[in-house]
Amino acid sequence: MIQFNIQRFGKLARWSLVNDKKYFIKSFLQVFAILTFLFLFFTWVMNRESVRSSINAYETCSITVIILFGTTFVLGSSFMFYSMEGKHDMQNLMMLPASNLEKYLMRYATWMLLLPLYLVALLGSDALQYVVNLMVGHEHVTFVTSTLVDSLNRLFQTGSTQPSAPYVSELPVVAGRLVPFALRPGSHLLPHP
Repeated sequence: MIQFNIQRFGKLARWSLVNDKKYFIKSFLQVFAILTFLFLFFTWVMNRESVRSSINAYETCSITVIILFGTTFVLGSSFMFYSMEGKHDMQNLMMLPASNLEKYLMRYATWMLLLPLYLVALLGSDALQYVVNLMVGHEHVTFVTSTLVDSLNRLFQTGSTQPSAPYVSELPVVAGRLVPFALRPGSHLLPHP
């Protein structure tokens, strides 16, 4: 069983989906609950004073979503070994009739299934916060996903003549002044032989 076999990999993937169904549901509900709580907290606390504060609340929610999804994307591959927590779980996984490459690819593919589930949780929690804020009577209610898309469009805007952050045009001048200072003999910023 050294060579990769697609039929064996398909059987292994079906086995994994059946056995890990609880984990997928639990992960989905955890992300849904966390995002719903964060969205309602930020929109409820920061949405009281003015239009600007409500815009800040939704921008805070969109930044939180970017941070959470970025962290999940970077650290997510470590989630694929969740089923190897106990001795019997490790033995069950290692005794499956498949090669180690197939087992690894199956674990990685099941981790990749979590990303669409997290996206569905984001959309569901966003719709729930929209409905709750409408029922409570907030004046400036919007979707977090629309604010997220607007923020990403501003971030990746091409062809802009204006810098997106203040003093960005000053960076080459400041770097031009600091580099000779750092390379000067006697400065302790860079080690000299």
